[in-house]
Amino acid sequence: MKEKKVKTLAKQVFLDAGSQIQSHRKTELKLDGGFHLMDQVDITKDPAKEDPMLRKQLKRNKTDARRKLQNIQSTFDAKQLERELLDNDIFDDEAGSDDENKDKDKLDGENKDQDKNK
Repeated sequence: MKEKKVKTLAKQVFLDAGSQIQSHRKTELKLDGGFHLMDQVDITKDPAKEDPMLRKQLKRNKTDARRKLQNIQSTFDAKQLERELLDNDIFDDEAGSDDENKDKDKLDGENKDQDKNK
């Protein structure tokens, strides 16, 4: 074979083999979910129970997370309320414009009737 064909064939074999290896690794990860990594960890032993500093930090993180979540919720509630009020104002303005036009038309009609009677 010519050198160019050999290089092309070698490159293709390399890519195919790499794809197969990657596919097998993905399949293995899906099957065992990486649980083999947990074999060395004793899940019955909680480090926070033994380390008061860690326990204190975790408690602080939990409090901070709740506070931040509450702030986010409050912000979105305020924005939603503002949006609803704005939408209602726009709707009221549009409805008010129609009522004003009807009232104006009614007054114009009454004025014409009064002019005829004079």
